[in-house]
Amino acid sequence: MIQDQAPRLRDSDRLYERYVRPLEREHWGKFATVTLAGDVIVAVTLLEAIQEADDRFGQDPTVTFKIGAKVVGKMR
Repeated sequence: MIQDQAPRLRDSDRLYERYVRPLEREHWGKFATVTLAGDVIVAVTLLEAIQEADDRFGQDPTVTFKIGAKVVGKMR
């Protein structure tokens, strides 16, 4: 079941530190959607990030962050 695969808060912290923090200098204020495997999409808006993630990753679990503000925008 997809819900069982949803990233936990601990996973979100790990994903941000490993894959999003390195993007802060160049992409501050943009949005990054990350899979548990470490695939990353960077977009200007939250909507763009989510739409591209749906197109590219389908139902794979992802977490969307605002780069530079460690806030989860979407978990599924």
